[in-house]
Amino acid sequence: MAETLKSRYGPDVPRRLGDMVAEADPDFDREEFLRLALDGFEDLELTERARHISAALAATLPSDRDQAIRILMAALGPRSDTEELTGMDAFLFFPAVYFVAEQGLECFETSMWAQKELTKRFTAEFSIRAFIDEYPKKTLARRADMRNQIPGGRDG
Repeated sequence: MAETLKSRYGPDVPRRLGDMVAEADPDFDREEFLRLALDGFEDLELTERARHISAALAATLPSDRDQAIRILMAALGPRSDTEELTGMDAFLFFPAVYFVAEQGLECFETSMWAQKELTKRFTAEFSIRAFIDEYPKKTLARRADMRNQIPGGRDG
């Protein structure tokens, strides 16, 4: 029997993410984050696990969501151009995508920056949808602006 994706996205994910956030923000309550993130974790499927971790981040990062997103992005570290994430490695960033979608609507500019950074590590398709729903013209205009900045013109 093949190993399930959710079994490869185990309790080590919130532990690793908690360590990264604690390194970026000394005031982060890692223990409370882990308590919340791991409570009921085993019963959840893959996407539910990422959302659950995101909710634990929302409860333990600063209530100022602009600041919280900046801390989370700092925790993810710089993108390495020489190190490709393979397999499930990139899924470490999945909770950050949901965090931006669910917590970042009130800080549009910071969230757009965060999504651009996330796409260097994973995907922002799950977070950009919330912004298209909430700010369709503004979000789609941003996409058009970014597309026009690509060397050689449009990307299609």
